[in-house]
Amino acid sequence: MDFTSVYNTHEKTIFEAVTAAAPRYPGIADDPGLLADVACVALNRMPPPYIRHSAGCEGGAAVGTARRPAKFPAP
Repeated sequence: MDFTSVYNTHEKTIFEAVTAAAPRYPGIADDPGLLADVACVALNRMPPPYIRHSAGCEGGAAVGTARRPAKFPAP
């Protein structure tokens, strides 16, 4: 079985946010392993909308998936 087409719809947004925020945290900005850990923690706090197909589905929702609002903690 090939599950490489399955992914979390939040991954791209989280990876971009971690990359954008990294320069503000010099202690971890140059450590790809720590940045990956930060992304994992963030993804684990998000609702788990996994999809297989994104073609024609703007906004990350796909056929067969429910789009749920994210609940972000206050900064």
